[in-house]
Amino acid sequence: MIVANEISKQILENALNNNKISHAYLFEFGSSLENNELVFSFVKKIVCPYKKTKDCTNCNICNRIDNGNYPDLKIIEPDGLWIKKEQLINLQNQFNKKSIESEYMVYIIKEADKMNLSAANTILKFLEEPEEGIVAILTTSNIKNVLPTIISRCQIISFKTQKKINNDYNNDELQIVIEFLNILEKNKKNTIAYIDNDWNNIVKNREEIIKCFDIMLLIYTDILNYILFNSWEIFENIENLLGNIIKLNSKDTIYKKINVIIDIKEKLKYNTNTNLLMDKFIIEFSGVD
Repeated sequence: MIVANEISKQILENALNNNKISHAYLFEFGSSLENNELVFSFVKKIVCPYKKTKDCTNCNICNRIDNGNYPDLKIIEPDGLWIKKEQLINLQNQFNKKSIESEYMVYIIKEADKMNLSAANTILKFLEEPEEGIVAILTTSNIKNVLPTIISRCQIISFKTQKKINNDYNNDELQIVIEFLNILEKNKKNTIAYIDNDWNNIVKNREEIIKCFDIMLLIYTDILNYILFNSWEIFENIENLLGNIIKLNSKDTIYKKINVIIDIKEKLKYNTNTNLLMDKFIIEFSGVD
C-alpha cells in the first residue's frame, strides 16, 4: 500500500496551503536510501514564489535548488560516521541573517540519528527557540536512535509503512480510544459534556493522552487506507468496531481530522492544561466538514 506516503504528502500539502508550516520536521523513511526527491520537492514548495499559483518546474529559485547553489538552503550530512558539533555551529552562524530571496530559509539535516549528544545539544536551542522564517527538516531511517529531546521539538512525518498496531499497544488501550472516537463522531461537540466519565477518569496523565493520540492517528490512517483501497494495513479484523466512523466520513474529512489529531498531539508536548486542550480537540475535530 502507498497510503503512508499519500497521507504524509497530504499533511504537508495542507500545511503549505493553510500557511501552517512547522518550524521543524522530522521525516522518517523506511530505509537508509533517503527520498531526496520528496524532501527537495517540499523545500521548493516552501520557498518557490509560484507554489500557490501553478506547478513550478523552471523558476530561478527551483533551478538553483536543483543545482545546489541556492543560498537560503543549507544541507548537513554526516562527516564520516557522525554529524559533528562544528557543522551545526557553522549552520547557526550562517542562519543569523534574514533570508535573502524568500520568506523562508531552510536547513536539512540528513541522518539525524547520527548526531551525537554534543551535536544534538548544539542544535537543540535552535529548535527550542526558532527564529521566524527558518524551517528545519531532519531525516532519518532509524528514529529510535534520534535523541528524544530532538524528536519532541519536531513534527514527525512518517513515510514508513506502519506496523500492525498489536505490536505496540494493548487491547485495553485500543478499546478505550475506539470507544471515545465512536462517541466523539456521534455526539460531536456535545462530547465535552461526557468527557469526564468517558476519558478523564481513564486517561489520567499526559503520557497516556499522547499514547492515545498515537493510536487515534493510526486508526484514522487505516480508515483512510480502507476508504482508498478497501483493505486494512495496520489493523486486523476491526472493521466492525470502526464501521460507523467509516460511514460518517469521506476521504477529505479523514485527511482533515488527521491534521487536527497531529496538531493537538504536538500541542500536548508543551501545553500544561490537558483538559482545556482536550476540549479544544473536541471542538476542532467536530468542526471538520
